[in-house]
Amino acid sequence: MIKKGDTGEGIVAVLSRKGKEENLTGKTVRFYMSNGIEGYAQVIDPENGKVMYPIEDTFFNELGYFQGEFKVTYEDGRVLSFPGEGFIPIRIIEGVGNNG
Repeated sequence: MIKKGDTGEGIVAVLSRKGKEENLTGKTVRFYMSNGIEGYAQVIDPENGKVMYPIEDTFFNELGYFQGEFKVTYEDGRVLSFPGEGFIPIRIIEGVGNNG
């Protein structure tokens, strides 16, 4: 859950496949959200598949429930979506004081 206008944290995930963390060394990772937001994710720990999509104040001003996913592009051009099944649930709510 994210409060409207918050920028202090990003959307963090560990990308795994078949129960094993994906090695992201040398790979490109992008984040996609069902409301049209997309951009490059930061690879925090490549060997253990940890990524983060930073939140900017204008990105998450629309309240509601959304779905997100990360897409990894491999050196040979193949693309794989994470999570492999379903999506990352994202909920944006109004903060006290109507921040944002």
